[in-house]
Amino acid sequence: MMSYRDNAYKHGIGWSIWHMQWCTKYRRKVFLDVHLKKLCEILLEEVSKRHKFRIEELEIQPKPYLS
Repeated sequence: MMSYRDNAYKHGIGWSIWHMQWCTKYRRKVFLDVHLKKLCEILLEEVSKRHKFRIEELEIQPKPYLS
């Protein structure tokens, strides 16, 4: 019960963990450019700081999965 006290709110107790994925429009291979890939990582980190959430893992994959 001690670990839940750090995450207590008015109407609930607990954590929220999200897994998000997205792809570029028309599946364009934008992230083959190293500079754009690094810029995206920096922007995501800055957004997480501004809105006070933590990114535990971040991966930018340049190519879609092949089935």
